[in-house]
Amino acid sequence: MATLSAAILRMVAEVGYATLTWLDSGPVSAAAELDQHVAAIRADLSRCQHRPAKRPAVGGLTCPDVPFAGTALRTEATVPVPLLLHYACGFMEAAVRGDWWPGDIANGSIDWECMRLAALCKLISQAEAAEEMHPDLSNFA
Repeated sequence: MATLSAAILRMVAEVGYATLTWLDSGPVSAAAELDQHVAAIRADLSRCQHRPAKRPAVGGLTCPDVPFAGTALRTEATVPVPLLLHYACGFMEAAVRGDWWPGDIANGSIDWECMRLAALCKLISQAEAAEEMHPDLSNFA
């Protein structure tokens, strides 16, 4: 069962933001791949359906305190931060359980998992920026 582990979230941030930094100077095709990962995360989270007997699986694991996204996520410009953090924890726990470990990101060793974590960090940054805006402007971010 996924919980919001400080160690996991720190690893998500370290790998995700290191990958984003590499992507800033990397090939244009990598930016397109990042956008595909962002869209995939949004699609994964929009498929979460509220079932009282069973909570949605987020990031590969079922977590009892995952906030409900349901169909409201499809119309929101930003994904809620708590939902992204739970997705991040579930994704990271599933990846590490599958014997994944990040390569040398600074030298371009970017795999699928690193791209997914970069996409998560991009979505989290967007959500945090939207939270800082006036509520009437957040849907236009």
